[in-house]
Amino acid sequence: MIKIDVVEPNTAEWKSWVKACKAEQKLLNKAHAAKKARRIKSDLYKGKQDKYKIHSSFFFTKDSPPFYGKCVYCEENIFRNQHGDVEHFRPKGAVDDIRFSRIKIGRGKTLRNHPGYFWLTYDWTNLISSCQLCNQISTKHSEGNKIGKWNRFPVDGKHATKPSEVAKEEPLLINPASGQSADDPAKHLQVDETGVMIASTLRGQACIDVFGLNFRDLPSARKEVYKQARIDFAAYLKACEDDPNGQVKSDLEKKILDFTSGKATHSAAGREGIKVAIENARVTAAIMAAKL
Repeated sequence: MIKIDVVEPNTAEWKSWVKACKAEQKLLNKAHAAKKARRIKSDLYKGKQDKYKIHSSFFFTKDSPPFYGKCVYCEENIFRNQHGDVEHFRPKGAVDDIRFSRIKIGRGKTLRNHPGYFWLTYDWTNLISSCQLCNQISTKHSEGNKIGKWNRFPVDGKHATKPSEVAKEEPLLINPASGQSADDPAKHLQVDETGVMIASTLRGQACIDVFGLNFRDLPSARKEVYKQARIDFAAYLKACEDDPNGQVKSDLEKKILDFTSGKATHSAAGREGIKVAIENARVTAAIMAAKL
């Protein structure tokens, strides 16, 4: 998981879609106010292509920012073996804790299930690119452990029940898209040389547990990326000395920049591999300088 810089598009198509989203959101808010949310019929909510297609072009375009066709949580290429989900970071229709228990609000006779963050259903800043395995509940490829986000949204303290309370809410899960969250996943999660994701905070551990970041053969994939990034960076340094204007140096530089930009699969692992390669280069240079 890496921090993703999200810049809102400025195209006419995007503006038209956002306008339609706002109109649908007003209808949904009114339905909830009238306690008739289950009766609302929304073209956008049902995903009709004429209005919903902007989701696909923004969230799932392979070679374009901000998501580069990757899942924001596990960093796998989404369309390698599954279709993707436009995932609501704050769930829209119901809220569960990390153990899959439904969150309750109110007291006594007013005690009821949390209705979900329905007011963010059509807010694009609450939408992110996710693979099915991170978003949908499953026990496959996880040694029988139930993983996947779905309606789970654990917080430290109380859950927000209206828009004015969201700013004070403290989610345990990390939204890596800037503009939607100030969190940098690197403050909570690290990748070691074996490809295992290690948590340095409770929030990091919550992400590992919910998304199954150390299952699904993800450590093996990250290990290979980590190793190759180290090799590529060492080769890049050599190419800079041997042929600074050559094609080899240019190709290696592009691969390295794909990690720094977040375009490459498992960029978090690649960045860690590059950091180690840089440190090794510094140590080698210091040793050589001491011998001179």
